Amino acid sequence: MGFKKLNNILGWVMFIIAAMVYLLTMEREFSFWDTGEYIVSSAKLSVTHAPGAAFFQLVGAVWSGLAFGDGSKYGILINAMSAICSALTILFLFWTITHLARRIIIKDVEEQIVGTNKFIILLSGIVGAAAYMFSDSFWFSAVEGEVYAMASMFTALMLWLACKWENDAGKYRENRWVLLIALLVGLATGVHLMAILVIPALCYIYYFRHYDFTWKSFAIANVITAVIFVFVFKFIFSFSMTMIGKLEVFMVNELDMPFNSGFIVTLLIFAAVFYFGLSYTRKKGHLTANTFILATLFMLVGFSSWLVIPIRANANPHMNLNDPDDAIGLLDYFNREQYGDWPVFTGPLYTAHIDPNGVETNPDGSYKIKDNGPILKKNEKKGVYEEVGRRTSYVYNPEHIGLFARMYNPMPDVISNYKAIMGEPDRYEAYNPVTGEQEIHYIKPSLWQNIQFFLDYQVGYMYLRYLGWNFIGKQNDFEGNLEVTKGNTITGITFIDNWLVGGNQGELPSKFKDNEARNVYFAIPFILGIVGFFFQLKRDPGRNFALISLFLLTGVGIVLYTNVKPFEPRERDYAVVTSFYVFAVWVGLSVLAIYSVLKTKINPKTAAIVASLTLIAPILMGFQNWEDHDRSERRAAHDLAYNYLVNLNPNSILFVYGDNDTYPLWAIQETEQFRDDVKVVNYTLLGSPWNISQAKRKTYNADAIESQMTPEDYKQGVNEGIIVLDTNLMGQIFEYAAENNEGLYQQILPLKQYADNGMTAKEAMDFILEKNNPAKMALINELKMVYSSGIDNVLPTNKIIVPVNKQKVLENGIVNQRYADQIVPNLVIELKNRQIGYKNELFMLDVLANYDWDRSIYFSSGGLYDDVNIFYLNDYLAYEGFIQKLVPIDTGSVSTGETGWVDPLEMYEHIKNYQWSNFNDPNAYFDPTSTNNILTYRNAVTRTARVLIEYGEKDKAKEILDLLEEKIPYRMYPEGISLFSLVPVYQSVGETEFANELQTFLNDRLEEENAYYASLDPYAKSTVYNDIQRNIGQQQYAVAGMIDFYLNAEKDTIKAFEAFKNYYIPIETRLKNMRDRIRTTGFEGLSDADHEQLSTDLSLQRSILPYAMEIDSTYAEQKFNEMVDLINEIDPRNE
Repeated sequence: MGFKKLNNILGWVMFIIAAMVYLLTMEREFSFWDTGEYIVSSAKLSVTHAPGAAFFQLVGAVWSGLAFGDGSKYGILINAMSAICSALTILFLFWTITHLARRIIIKDVEEQIVGTNKFIILLSGIVGAAAYMFSDSFWFSAVEGEVYAMASMFTALMLWLACKWENDAGKYRENRWVLLIALLVGLATGVHLMAILVIPALCYIYYFRHYDFTWKSFAIANVITAVIFVFVFKFIFSFSMTMIGKLEVFMVNELDMPFNSGFIVTLLIFAAVFYFGLSYTRKKGHLTANTFILATLFMLVGFSSWLVIPIRANANPHMNLNDPDDAIGLLDYFNREQYGDWPVFTGPLYTAHIDPNGVETNPDGSYKIKDNGPILKKNEKKGVYEEVGRRTSYVYNPEHIGLFARMYNPMPDVISNYKAIMGEPDRYEAYNPVTGEQEIHYIKPSLWQNIQFFLDYQVGYMYLRYLGWNFIGKQNDFEGNLEVTKGNTITGITFIDNWLVGGNQGELPSKFKDNEARNVYFAIPFILGIVGFFFQLKRDPGRNFALISLFLLTGVGIVLYTNVKPFEPRERDYAVVTSFYVFAVWVGLSVLAIYSVLKTKINPKTAAIVASLTLIAPILMGFQNWEDHDRSERRAAHDLAYNYLVNLNPNSILFVYGDNDTYPLWAIQETEQFRDDVKVVNYTLLGSPWNISQAKRKTYNADAIESQMTPEDYKQGVNEGIIVLDTNLMGQIFEYAAENNEGLYQQILPLKQYADNGMTAKEAMDFILEKNNPAKMALINELKMVYSSGIDNVLPTNKIIVPVNKQKVLENGIVNQRYADQIVPNLVIELKNRQIGYKNELFMLDVLANYDWDRSIYFSSGGLYDDVNIFYLNDYLAYEGFIQKLVPIDTGSVSTGETGWVDPLEMYEHIKNYQWSNFNDPNAYFDPTSTNNILTYRNAVTRTARVLIEYGEKDKAKEILDLLEEKIPYRMYPEGISLFSLVPVYQSVGETEFANELQTFLNDRLEEENAYYASLDPYAKSTVYNDIQRNIGQQQYAVAGMIDFYLNAEKDTIKAFEAFKNYYIPIETRLKNMRDRIRTTGFEGLSDADHEQLSTDLSLQRSILPYAMEIDSTYAEQKFNEMVDLINEIDPRNE
């Protein structure tokens, strides 16, 4: 059989194998993060987060049609689309590798390939394509409905077409490949902009095919490549969007034309330019210029898929993020304005945000602000784009602006991470003549420190670590933040891993050692890739350079451009997956490299057999990776969404906060129409006017949220900063006015009643929205003399009262009749911030102002970390597992210190309604994002069981405890604190044997982990500091739980004392043994591991001993004195 036919057949065989692998292992519904959003956008042609994925949506809409209206099938179909796109990527990769291998062996494309050469070329394709097929990051994207699988397919397709184009170089149809590639570049922007990064590689392939290498021609080729890349990336697409936006404003605002005139005029201009350009170049015979113009036209034709975004935004689908329904909105959407800007080569460093002089100031002491132009919004009534604000930025002190600004982010937690990685910045003190005080000033990180951060963290940790995951080996699936125990690259060879990662990798606790995502390849694929790279570099440097350009741009280039900050909320390996594609090409070419070397020394057929051993690499990768890439039995995201919604009262409102408590809920509502009577509102997005508008309209069977605000009240630039004055401040203002300004005092006197007594939420909203209140205007004018920032509005109290309609509360099931006597007449809310600084807070006040208890309001537990997220309603929450319900009962004094009051009988029924994500299936794999929700399941059962026991319902408590263990066995998911809290509950229902078994199991695991941490050297131990403190906290929690159980539930002081000693005595014994050793050998006789164990035990002793005070204060005092003596003798700090 001829090479060409065999090449085609084997390519399709690889496609079939890949398709089977991905279809078998793909998720059956939807995953966490953005997949729920993209599935909805495909099924319903909705608008996703910026910058969108128009072409992905269009193709997804076609695939969704295969569900024939069965919404429950949308998830699996869009996941299958990703699987097929990924399989096509493997197909094109195979053909690309065989093309490159063939070019190394035979320069003439027409020459036939025969014998062993044919076998080796095809084997190269198989090994490289299979290595990528089973690679960690690509497989991850291949089995979920996200854009990265299709984006990879476009990249692979364009690179393969470049190979076809190269074969036809000099033929009449050569430029047809150029035009097809140009069309695909345009279409690819409707999937993900990273596909554009293939352009330089295409340019280099063209150069090395058409020109002989000289340094001069190579330099010119680099300049032309850069120009073409910038032209495509920054001109064709960005300029087109900008031109439409600018012309739209000009036509509408200056020429009184109707909306969308700018788009029509832009289209006419483009049509004229292309018509005359093509006519002229064809007439004059300028073939290259003609092809260039045609290629630009084809890119724009592909890019036109973007038009689906404003078209669908105008249709106002239920998911319409950013609402880019006009030219200006679409431009902001394309430019990702909502995400802000960041420096790439120069800009302010993080010290500008912590140094008193980091921002330049005006003579009056206010910060200098740079005006970056107007913010325009469409005003339908006036028929113009009106200015609603200005785009502004601070003018930073040049002393804090640096070249190659890698450490730039202003967020306090990110600044802490910069310091943790690179050390504290240098500082000095200086006298401030204005305040009369000494101030601490900071010196910006140097250029070398920024380079070091780039090389060590951004490239080393956030790229090379991911490269290692795919071709060397992966430690586990825990998200890594520089710990020696989580998410590192390993080989599986202990002494190498100890050098590579640190710590003792051969002695890892079972929590890490037995992790399903621990995959070791012994670095075999990586070594093969390096061999293939150098082989191609030597034998075919031109095409090698083309691959290098793609490898660097899609790897280090992306890290450089995105300026990755520490530590991201999730691993970002999916963003650099194209560079792994290139590396897989080199893995494939290693087969040819090995064969080429061996055939000069042994028989070619024998050399081919030896080269075939490279198949071990992808086979090993497949076996190692299958378990943790098989999502076929996973239902975590789907069941999480189900559990959020299933128990809510009809026609409820649910406020959610992050990606993983928003997108899954939208997905299950939009695709399965499950509980579409619930109004799910993302609180974070409510900071944007477009989302407030969407919350105020009916969606499916969910009623609109009652609101008295009009779009004029919450549009951008209006009510941005509302000052909140508490009783103290209002008192000071009245006192000052009474003594110094009688006119002001009389003007603001009507506000005194609010300052003294508070306002109802309705009064507060009326006051904020009132335009001509003399008292308010007088107060605002006075405040403007105090506050340097702009003041839009004011609230003369921080005490907000929400009246309760008791009858409706009971009628609508917000509170069960049995708790009617606990219903309060009013909710009293204390606003703790001095400012309502964001629209989401204003909207929450608006909701409460117009709330008459005719529907339930719930909050996702994901927002409880900050009181403002629930508008300071902490004292009026009922705990319902995954969510909290607003109830007119004062629940603030929960004895356990937990948030929310528990109705045990209602929660008992809720828990029985849960779906459990298939956690008890030993063949199902769940990543940490999925297993994080186990804490919520266990907390729900634990808290409910505790209260059921108090109510005398031990049988019901035991029933749900048994259900929990059946559905989430503790040995399969042995994470600590949620299990420690279960131990005393099992004791309470009489399951003493099981409780002791669980306690022993947990103690053994903690001891195992603590022993490992104690064995680490100081640097390695510093990386796991948080885990050490967590373990100490868990042991402390376990002691507190057991003592509380025996003292309060069992009323048994003796058992409480025994429980305490079971924890305390082993620690005390180890410390006394250490003291005896120190007395004999001195501190110098201790090993590093001894020092670390000593430090851990001292921390444990200090944290646990105070609990003895609750049992026997005399004993506690005695042990405390002994501890002081012990510490004085053996604590190294007292040496």
